[in-house]
Amino acid sequence: TNTGEVFFVDFVRSMLKRPNIDYTIEDVQEAFATLAGKGQPSGKIRKKNLVHQLCTIGLEDEQLDADKVEEILALSEVDAMGYIDFDELASLMMGTTSKGK
Repeated sequence: TNTGEVFFVDFVRSMLKRPNIDYTIEDVQEAFATLAGKGQPSGKIRKKNLVHQLCTIGLEDEQLDADKVEEILALSEVDAMGYIDFDELASLMMGTTSKGK
């Protein structure tokens, strides 16, 4: 939409297609916050909402299927309320092991 924003879905698709692209933590954080939307606990997103967004946003031929999304998210922890933590997911997506890198 030419807003200059990086949506998390687009980020994930890019990571899947071109894993050697360097993204900053700020890029990932902005995309995460946009996808999480208002009313979510700070730094968290519901896994079911993330799966839904990743499976439905974008052009039909670029959409991820639920199995691929589950594969991507398999290494992330989901808390008792069904939320995924931003720092953990960002570390997973960026290939780092410590939070905030």
